[in-house]
Formats: sequence, C-alpha cells, structure tokens
Amino acid sequence: MKPRRTLSKTLGLIMVSLFSVFLVSHNNLGFFANAEENTVKKQDMPRKASDLDLKYKAAYDATMTAIEKANKHGVKPYINDNANANTSALVNAVKGGMQKDIDTARDAILALPEGMETAIGEFSKLLDGYQHPVYERIVTIINELKMNDDKLAQKELNAVRTLIIEAPDFIDNNGNPARASYSSALDECQIRLHNRAQGLVNRALETRNESDIKKARQAIEELKNNEFSDSNIKTFIAGLESKLDDTFDVIGIE
Repeated sequence: MKPRRTLSKTLGLIMVSLFSVFLVSHNNLGFFANAEENTVKKQDMPRKASDLDLKYKAAYDATMTAIEKANKHGVKPYINDNANANTSALVNAVKGGMQKDIDTARDAILALPEGMETAIGEFSKLLDGYQHPVYERIVTIINELKMNDDKLAQKELNAVRTLIIEAPDFIDNNGNPARASYSSALDECQIRLHNRAQGLVNRALETRNESDIKKARQAIEELKNNEFSDSNIKTFIAGLESKLDDTFDVIGIE
C-alpha cells in the first residue's frame, strides 16, 4: 500500500504543477523562448519576479493561509455531504479569522489575469471546500431549529448568527439577499425561545411550584447567554426576571 500524502503535500504538488503551466504558457523565462539555441541553466539566469509572479504567489499564499487556518481549528473540507460537519469547530475557526482569510484569498485570486484560468479554478475550488460548510451549517441548523423545539437553544442560535454575520452575502434562488433571509429565519427561532421562557415564567407564577420556578429561571439564564443581545432583548429578560423576583422573593422561594 502506498503511503497517503498529507494535505499540505498534495496541495503543494497541485501548486507546483499550476506554476509550471503558468511559466510555460506565459513564456515567463526568456530562455524558454528558443530552447534549442539556449543552453543556459535556469539557476544561472536570476531575474526579478514579474508582476504575474507576484500575483500568483499572493493568490497561492492567501489560499494556503485560509486552508491552514481551517485545519488548525479542525474544519474539514466539504466533499459530498455534511458527515464531517462540526459546528463548534467551524464557529471557532470563523471567530479565529478563517472567513476573513478566505475573503482575502478570493480577492487575490480575482487579481490573476486572463490566461490563468486553470490556477483560478483550482484555487477557487480549494476555497469552496471550506466555504461551503459555513453555508451548510447555517441552512441545516436553522431547519433543525424550525422543525424541532427540543433543539432550540441559545447556543445554537449564537453559532448560526456568528456564521451569518461573517459569511459573504449573495442573492438566493428567490432573488433576495441570503443574509437577510437567513437572519429573518433565525430571528423567528429566537422569538420562539423568548416565548418559551415567557411561558415558563407565566406557568411558575400560576402554579408557584418549585420545579416550575426552577425551569423558568433556567430559561431566563439561557437567554442571558445571547451573544448578540440588544437593549430590547435585555429589557425583555429583565422584565421576566423581575416578575419572578417580585413574586417569589416575597414568599421566600428562590
């Protein structure tokens, strides 16, 4: 059995191959112009890097930086399904700068000129493998939260919100900005979580049962973990907490 190549070695071979195509197709080294008449070795002909060289190197380096950042956080490229999906790893990678590195690499790739379609395609394909999981997690988790109340949790909402904010926007199949559509769907899930807490507080006020009071307080504490709280959300949470405190502190129940 042949030993498996590491991702870095495989990518390196791809880039070397692409760079060879680049050099030949652009006749970048003068002695390639007439190989029969020119016997000077490459190492004997130092030259200043051309603008094309620098652009290619910038695209390569930026692409590798994004991939290395993803790998550092345990993010695996999307192949055919989401079997390797790891929401926590992906969110940590995005928070650690993976998405920004992908965006930077995209800009460097766009700077490559005509004639570099092969390199552009390969670099873009590599980045797509790490960009796709971001959108996959957004869509998959939102759908799960919409369909299953048991999975509705502030931690999941925080994770998806982080990905939505950082991911590049685009126009979806309905002609709408994807970020706005994703955000709207997630807002509905957040409202449901608020309503659930409100219902638990109302039940606790009605039954004055110690178990119900505990559940209500846990629901409130969960809402406090919202990483994207605004003044309205904070006021809502404070109002729920006040209802419990004003009622049960008086009668000695915590």
